[in-house]
Amino acid sequence: GTLNYHGILINGFSELFSDKKILEKLSDLVKNDLNEAVRALLYNIPTASAIISLRAVEGAIRDLYKALKGENCNKTWRDALYEVERELKSKNLEFKKLGGYLSYLKNVKDEMQKGKVFTKKESEYILIHAVYAIEEIYKIIEKIQTHHNND
Repeated sequence: GTLNYHGILINGFSELFSDKKILEKLSDLVKNDLNEAVRALLYNIPTASAIISLRAVEGAIRDLYKALKGENCNKTWRDALYEVERELKSKNLEFKKLGGYLSYLKNVKDEMQKGKVFTKKESEYILIHAVYAIEEIYKIIEKIQTHHNND
Protein backbone atom coordinates (compact mmCIF):
# COMPACT_ATOMS: atom_id res chain seq x y z
CA GLY A 1 0.00 0.00 0.00
CA THR A 2 0.80 3.68 -0.24
CA LEU A 3 0.37 4.36 3.47
CA ASN A 4 2.73 3.56 6.34
CA TYR A 5 0.44 1.06 8.04
CA HIS A 6 3.00 0.22 10.72
CA GLY A 7 3.15 3.89 11.76
CA ILE A 8 -0.64 4.16 11.58
CA LEU A 9 -1.07 1.12 13.81
CA ILE A 10 1.25 2.71 16.39
CA ASN A 11 0.19 6.37 16.12
CA GLY A 12 -3.29 6.20 14.62
CA PHE A 13 -4.44 8.59 11.89
CA SER A 14 -2.18 11.33 13.34
CA GLU A 15 0.58 9.63 11.34
CA LEU A 16 -1.06 11.07 8.20
CA PHE A 17 -0.85 14.74 9.27
CA SER A 18 2.21 16.85 8.54
CA ASP A 19 1.05 19.59 10.94
CA LYS A 20 0.49 17.82 14.26
CA LYS A 21 -0.89 21.01 15.89
CA ILE A 22 -4.00 20.64 13.72
CA LEU A 23 -4.88 17.38 15.49
CA GLU A 24 -5.89 19.26 18.65
CA LYS A 25 -8.32 21.38 16.66
CA LEU A 26 -10.19 18.59 14.85
CA SER A 27 -13.81 18.13 15.84
CA ASP A 28 -14.80 14.81 17.38
CA LEU A 29 -16.77 13.91 14.23
CA VAL A 30 -13.77 14.48 11.96
CA LYS A 31 -11.49 12.48 14.32
CA ASN A 32 -13.99 9.62 14.46
CA ASP A 33 -14.41 9.53 10.69
CA LEU A 34 -10.66 9.54 10.08
CA ASN A 35 -10.23 6.69 12.58
CA GLU A 36 -12.93 4.69 10.84
CA ALA A 37 -11.55 5.42 7.36
CA VAL A 38 -8.14 4.12 8.45
CA ARG A 39 -9.71 1.09 10.14
CA ALA A 40 -11.66 0.27 6.97
CA LEU A 41 -8.39 0.28 5.00
CA LEU A 42 -6.69 -1.90 7.62
CA TYR A 43 -9.53 -4.42 7.20
CA ASN A 44 -9.38 -4.11 3.40
CA ILE A 45 -12.76 -2.41 2.97
CA PRO A 46 -11.62 0.35 0.59
CA THR A 47 -14.95 1.69 -0.66
CA ALA A 48 -16.17 2.17 2.90
CA SER A 49 -12.92 3.98 3.67
CA ALA A 50 -13.44 6.33 0.71
CA ILE A 51 -16.99 7.13 1.81
CA ILE A 52 -15.93 7.83 5.39
CA SER A 53 -12.94 9.92 4.23
CA LEU A 54 -15.33 12.15 2.29
CA ARG A 55 -17.60 12.40 5.31
CA ALA A 56 -14.61 13.58 7.39
CA VAL A 57 -13.97 16.35 4.85
CA GLU A 58 -17.63 17.30 4.90
CA GLY A 59 -17.46 17.58 8.69
CA ALA A 60 -14.43 19.87 8.39
CA ILE A 61 -16.23 21.99 5.78
CA ARG A 62 -19.13 22.36 8.21
CA ASP A 63 -16.63 23.49 10.88
CA LEU A 64 -15.22 26.05 8.44
CA TYR A 65 -18.72 27.24 7.57
CA LYS A 66 -19.44 27.77 11.26
CA ALA A 67 -16.17 29.68 11.72
CA LEU A 68 -17.02 31.91 8.76
CA LYS A 69 -20.74 32.45 9.34
CA GLY A 70 -21.08 31.97 13.11
CA GLU A 71 -23.86 29.41 12.69
CA ASN A 72 -24.22 25.68 12.16
CA CYS A 73 -24.32 24.48 8.58
CA ASN A 74 -27.47 22.66 7.48
CA LYS A 75 -26.68 22.77 3.76
CA THR A 76 -25.68 20.08 1.30
CA TRP A 77 -21.97 19.49 0.58
CA ARG A 78 -22.21 21.53 -2.66
CA ASP A 79 -24.15 24.43 -1.16
CA ALA A 80 -21.89 24.59 1.90
CA LEU A 81 -18.83 24.54 -0.33
CA TYR A 82 -20.22 27.32 -2.51
CA GLU A 83 -20.94 29.46 0.57
CA VAL A 84 -17.50 28.76 2.06
CA GLU A 85 -15.70 29.64 -1.18
CA ARG A 86 -17.70 32.86 -1.53
CA GLU A 87 -17.04 33.87 2.09
CA LEU A 88 -13.32 33.12 1.85
CA LYS A 89 -12.97 35.19 -1.30
CA SER A 90 -14.92 38.08 0.24
CA LYS A 91 -12.54 38.01 3.22
CA ASN A 92 -9.48 37.75 0.92
CA LEU A 93 -8.53 34.38 2.41
CA GLU A 94 -6.66 31.88 0.24
CA PHE A 95 -8.89 29.23 -1.34
CA LYS A 96 -6.81 28.03 -4.29
CA LYS A 97 -4.89 25.23 -2.52
CA LEU A 98 -7.98 24.00 -0.67
CA GLY A 99 -10.03 24.34 -3.85
CA GLY A 100 -7.70 21.94 -5.66
CA TYR A 101 -8.08 19.25 -3.00
CA LEU A 102 -11.84 19.74 -2.84
CA SER A 103 -12.16 19.60 -6.64
CA TYR A 104 -10.45 16.19 -6.60
CA LEU A 105 -12.68 14.98 -3.75
CA LYS A 106 -15.80 16.31 -5.49
CA ASN A 107 -14.90 14.17 -8.51
CA VAL A 108 -14.49 11.18 -6.19
CA LYS A 109 -17.91 11.89 -4.69
CA ASP A 110 -19.45 12.06 -8.18
CA GLU A 111 -17.85 8.71 -9.10
CA MET A 112 -19.11 7.23 -5.84
CA GLN A 113 -22.66 8.36 -6.54
CA LYS A 114 -22.45 6.56 -9.90
CA GLY A 115 -21.71 3.32 -8.03
CA LYS A 116 -17.92 3.16 -8.31
CA VAL A 117 -16.20 0.55 -6.19
CA PHE A 118 -12.77 1.74 -5.09
CA THR A 119 -9.55 -0.24 -4.91
CA LYS A 120 -7.36 -0.07 -1.82
CA LYS A 121 -4.81 2.13 -3.61
CA GLU A 122 -7.56 4.54 -4.79
CA SER A 123 -8.97 4.73 -1.27
CA GLU A 124 -5.53 5.38 0.19
CA TYR A 125 -5.16 8.35 -2.17
CA ILE A 126 -8.64 9.55 -1.26
CA LEU A 127 -7.77 9.40 2.44
CA ILE A 128 -4.49 11.25 1.83
CA HIS A 129 -6.27 14.00 -0.13
CA ALA A 130 -8.95 14.17 2.56
CA VAL A 131 -6.23 14.73 5.17
CA TYR A 132 -4.62 17.45 3.01
CA ALA A 133 -8.00 19.16 2.63
CA ILE A 134 -8.74 18.89 6.35
CA GLU A 135 -5.33 20.37 7.22
CA GLU A 136 -6.00 23.32 4.91
CA ILE A 137 -9.51 23.80 6.30
CA TYR A 138 -8.30 23.95 9.89
CA LYS A 139 -5.44 26.30 8.95
CA ILE A 140 -8.06 28.63 7.47
CA ILE A 141 -10.23 28.29 10.58
CA GLU A 142 -7.21 29.24 12.68
CA LYS A 143 -6.63 32.34 10.53
CA ILE A 144 -10.28 33.33 10.90
CA GLN A 145 -10.17 32.86 14.68
CA THR A 146 -6.90 34.78 14.97
CA HIS A 147 -8.38 37.60 12.89
CA HIS A 148 -11.55 37.69 15.06
CA ASN A 149 -9.48 37.73 18.25
CA ASN A 150 -7.44 40.68 16.95
CA ASP A 151 -10.55 42.76 16.16
